[in-house]
Amino acid sequence: LIQNGNMGNPDINCNVHVKFGALRENVLQRYGPETWLATGHYARLWHPQLNDKSRPTTTESLPPVTLQNYSSLIEQNLSLEDDDWLWRFHSRCQSGDTLTPWLLGAADLTKDQSYFLAGCKGSQLRQVLFPLGDLYKKSPPRTSTQQNLDQADQDTAAAPIEREDAAKTVREIAAELNLPTANKRESMGICFIGKRKSWKQFVQDYVPRAERKVDFVDIDSGKVLAQSDEPSHPAFYTAGQGARLSGTPEKYFVVGPVSSPPSVLLASSSTRITSNDSVMPQSKEERNNVVWICAGTQHPALFAKHFTVHSFNWILETVPEPLLKLGGVLRCQCRIRHLQRLANCEVVRTENSEGRDGHYTIHLEEPMRGIMPGQMLVLYAANGLVCLGGGPITSRGPSLWEQNKMHKV
Repeated sequence: LIQNGNMGNPDINCNVHVKFGALRENVLQRYGPETWLATGHYARLWHPQLNDKSRPTTTESLPPVTLQNYSSLIEQNLSLEDDDWLWRFHSRCQSGDTLTPWLLGAADLTKDQSYFLAGCKGSQLRQVLFPLGDLYKKSPPRTSTQQNLDQADQDTAAAPIEREDAAKTVREIAAELNLPTANKRESMGICFIGKRKSWKQFVQDYVPRAERKVDFVDIDSGKVLAQSDEPSHPAFYTAGQGARLSGTPEKYFVVGPVSSPPSVLLASSSTRITSNDSVMPQSKEERNNVVWICAGTQHPALFAKHFTVHSFNWILETVPEPLLKLGGVLRCQCRIRHLQRLANCEVVRTENSEGRDGHYTIHLEEPMRGIMPGQMLVLYAANGLVCLGGGPITSRGPSLWEQNKMHKV
């Protein structure tokens, strides 16, 4: 991914291949096929076939805890207009037609980790428990804190939630049990890297060493405003993040790495470059190491309204009914970052230039900031409660800036 200019999501891959791959298989082999695995993920699982006590279980015995029946919660959140297919699938599950568990968001929306679990197949989540799914990490604020958020981070912040019950929080339970983690600071790093090094430093040990420094090119002027301190891969710079340039009068943000300049820039390059300043790299090798940047956090080059996904993991292990045929449309919600505010979208089943089916184009109701190939798209239904699955973004449509330039040309 990195060598092709895309940055994957290590947390998602860890859940797919390590926690619910190798670890789950090891647990079942070591302790027997009827063993259940419990992890500390903030998410919920509905095991529909085990909620009906009159239905005999197969090799999957009930775990030594009471499974929550989220059927009524799902029904409360289903939309008659957009989720009619899910209504029908929900009824089939209640009748015992499937053993696949449903992945639901956590009760504590500020800690919900369903995004990181969207790459797992439903079969990987069988005989799995998330005991923290109905608990809150700590008491949520009673007043909105949205006004205190930095403008650039508003689109990735989850709204605070109110606790309606007096249930103890995870912190309170840990303190009562005298656990050493009761007051431990929250860890935001990647679990298998630890404190040894940063993600960037870790990855550099596994990819070919970069030979060139990255050029930061202003998308409006085409000028090279700066270079990275050392040779680097463009994929290490994520769309929407601050470019952290020194000596510039305003803040610049990453538009994203590209293998060649946008066509609108090439078309106007002869009239655009009129000064002796550093200009846009011209050779193929130089263009391959360009990170396009723009001035201001709300620059139109940071926003787009559609993108494509060529490989998608459906957690329920069945394609939603509206997408069973070419051209089908699924209305749902999506996010491309952990805890990003859910966005309304339409998913259209398409085919690529070679006629291959099974590709999806996502049309957003409102422009979204910082879309980048390699990011994980995750879809939700039932008012954001049910996580349908996810897949890496293959390509992004033209930004609002590009659309405006093309219109003028």
